[in-house]
Amino acid sequence: GIYFIFSMVYHQLACAIVGPGYVSKETVTIGRNSGKKTVDIEVPSPLGTWDTCKYCQIQRPPRAKHCHICKRCVLKMDHHCPWVMSCVGLRNYRHFCLLISHAFVGGSFFLSHPI
Repeated sequence: GIYFIFSMVYHQLACAIVGPGYVSKETVTIGRNSGKKTVDIEVPSPLGTWDTCKYCQIQRPPRAKHCHICKRCVLKMDHHCPWVMSCVGLRNYRHFCLLISHAFVGGSFFLSHPI
């Protein structure tokens, strides 16, 4: 029982502190360039194409979305979560899933074992 409480607190803090993975100029440079020279042609990707965000005017990779609450583009954005006061994205999705699963299992455990 106490494991679930500590695990939930840990994953909630980790989800809020780690950050979702914001799109930045460095992200665009690493993703679009081969590391040595700039490639000017567009290569079709099975995941989608790069586009420009109409709010922050930055090129973003496929599945990156703009969060209107954070006012930034997030890599593989799922949603903005008020529980962790941040977006859920590429870097903190695992912590968010573990937070929700431990909350469900811990809640079920406490409801089935009265004090």
